[in-house]
Amino acid sequence: MAKIKVFIIIFLTLILQGSIYPFLNLGRGQPDLVLILVVCFSILWGSKRGAVIGVTAGFLQDILYGHALGLFALTKMLTGYFSGFTEKNIYKDFVLGPMIIAFVLTFLHEGLVFVFSTEVMYLPLINILHESIFPRALYHFCLTPFAYLLLYFVNKKDFFYPFQ
Repeated sequence: MAKIKVFIIIFLTLILQGSIYPFLNLGRGQPDLVLILVVCFSILWGSKRGAVIGVTAGFLQDILYGHALGLFALTKMLTGYFSGFTEKNIYKDFVLGPMIIAFVLTFLHEGLVFVFSTEVMYLPLINILHESIFPRALYHFCLTPFAYLLLYFVNKKDFFYPFQ
């Protein structure tokens, strides 16, 4: 049942991201709420579950919005795996750690998307960093506390039991 709850949360986040965000003018780049969820879940539950949640969320994102099947699945799986390494080394009550992790891993995720996509032939990396990746990382830095605290307190109430 807990796995279904996580799947529903990811699916609803994808629907929210695809339906409301195009109408909001957020300037350069738009935040990736699914990436924030993957980072938050993997910080709470570790790298193995983070990778599974990342590949699931990325595959759903590929099916709904992706151009190439597997691109977001691979990048979100790697992001979830790497952010899960901090599970045992981070004080989970303190929200600044997940904010910094989400900021840093946004560069990894978006860099991998850039390398694996066809944009690498047409656009210089410095333009992509300035126009897309850095603003998105700042959005993720600012939005992570809301998602992390919500997931942290819901996790403490055993909402995801026995998956945790």
